[in-house]
Amino acid sequence: MSDDVLSIIPSDPRWQPDHDAVDRVIALVEELTPGVADGVDVEIDVTWPTW
Repeated sequence: MSDDVLSIIPSDPRWQPDHDAVDRVIALVEELTPGVADGVDVEIDVTWPTW
């Protein structure tokens, strides 16, 4: 098993998207990654940095 990590880093280190925007991105990623042929589900974890 392997993991792929996609990190989105804005140019302004203090900026964070609102939760609605994050929900839309998660829905898009889930649509684009339906799973693999063996029936393994794709797991998406979203983490928010704490400053």
